[in-house]
This record gives sequence, structure tokens and C-alpha cells, in this order.
Amino acid sequence: SALKLARQFFTARGEPQRRHFVSLRPSYHGSTLGALGVTGYQPLEAPFTDITSGSLKVPGPDFYRQPEADREAHVRRVLDETRERIETTGGDTVIAIVVEPVGGASTGARLVDRTYLEGLRTLCDEFGCLLIFDEVLCGVGRTGRWFAYQHWDVVPDLLATALRESREEIALPAERVEILGRLSDVVSLHGILVTPYVGVIPPDLPLTPDPSELDAIFEVPVRRFLDDQRTHTDVIRVDERDYYVPSYRQDEHVIWGLSSMMLVELLAEGFGMPISLFQRPDGELRHHPARRMSAS
Repeated sequence: SALKLARQFFTARGEPQRRHFVSLRPSYHGSTLGALGVTGYQPLEAPFTDITSGSLKVPGPDFYRQPEADREAHVRRVLDETRERIETTGGDTVIAIVVEPVGGASTGARLVDRTYLEGLRTLCDEFGCLLIFDEVLCGVGRTGRWFAYQHWDVVPDLLATALRESREEIALPAERVEILGRLSDVVSLHGILVTPYVGVIPPDLPLTPDPSELDAIFEVPVRRFLDDQRTHTDVIRVDERDYYVPSYRQDEHVIWGLSSMMLVELLAEGFGMPISLFQRPDGELRHHPARRMSAS
């Protein structure tokens, strides 16, 4: 999804010639055809090279086996090779550099460092491409910070992550969920790409919130949303466009922000309700400061 969003970003900006991704060898970003194209792990790649759009593979830092005498020289060489590959291909044809701040399945938690990530950030800014961090395996608190990149203070344009299983968060067994479908990807105001799914669970299934993840679990009748019982609408201007995000209250709980944005699509697509994030509704409007996505 992050790869598609990055490509769509440049298409919307009038730069359709950008069609290449840069990723590391070794690396692991998934085994679906799109993710496999940027994965740098030969046993997985080999059977599918003729049907995947492969990325430009460049070396990443290897502080365990570096041939150079010092770390700085090693990082400099790796970054120079990355620059050379981008320049040879054409900097204006590159969509993004994709990297795992902490290596996953192909490297066994191999680390980068601040100098390397700062060098990638500089290359992306110079060539006008995006920096994508894949934190599916290392994000959401697994390294002692909410996201691994925060250890080095180098901010990406897009961040791919995955929350821990619902079994851990609310004691929801995966086998008790009937998946109905997928909603559109949503990018939070913090640059996190979220892929929401809609499912059904048995009505009396006991759920227990993990206090380190959630404060409470509560239910809201769908009819409350279909009757549009919003308390007000938050107007959030992002990249020169207004988003009209409904806010609802259920007892002491407030449903707003990203949750409401996903809910709007569910109501429109799943129930045929005439509701949109881009149409000004009746009722109270509460305006928030204008924001800009990091990718712009």
C-alpha cells in the first residue's frame, strides 16, 4: 500500500516518469508481488523475477562484516554506491528509497545508524523522491520507542507499520472474526498508513482490553451513525483541502479523527449513506490549524 500511495503521489503531482523504487539487499518487505519487488532476498525473489517489477537493489550497511577500517568510511561507501545507482538510472525516475530501520526476516535485526539514515534523507531531498521506512516488524514499541526511526531522529515521508494482533490488544481470537471487506487506505496526520478492515464477531464474545494498549472497549449502535447523531464536525485543512470529520459521543467516549474518517467510508460504501469527508455538513463546525502531509 505504501508503494502504491507513493506512486500515486507523484502521478498527482505531474511526475509520472517516476517509476523506480530503491531498496536494500538483503531486505524483506513482504511476499506479495508488489512487496516482493522491493524485497532483497534471493530465495524468495528467484521464482517470480519475470512477473515482478523489481526495484533498484543497493547494499546497506553491514557493521558486522564491513571491509573498511572504520564505520564512517563504510557508511560513506554504501551511500556513494546508492547515489551512483540512482544517478545512473536517473534521479527524476525514482519514486522512493525503501528501508527497514531495523532489519527483519532477511537480516536478523541488523541495525543501521544515524549517519546512514541522514545520508538517505539527504539523497531523497536532493533527487526529490520519498523516504519510506518499513517498520512492520520493528515498529509500535518493539525497540523501546514508539517507532524505531525515533532513535535516530530521521523522519521518513511514509511509514509502513502493523499493530500487534487483536488477540493481544483485546483478547479477540482471529478465528472468531468474519472478514467482510477492506476499506481504503488512510494516512494519519502523523504520516502513518492505515489499512482498515470490516468484520463481524459473535455478539456475546467476551473481550478484554490490554491496559497498555486501550483504556476501554465500548459498543455503539450502527443506527446512531446512520441517523448522523454527530455532536459537531471538525474541519481539518490538509494540503489546501478541507476534511469535514464528524465527531460523535457515546457516554463518556468520543469517536473522532482517524476513526471517524474510516467510519465515513463504511457508512457511505456499506450502507449507502449520503456522507462525505469533502462535503460541508449542517451543524456546528470546529476549525483546526491547517496541516501538511510530510510527503509534500
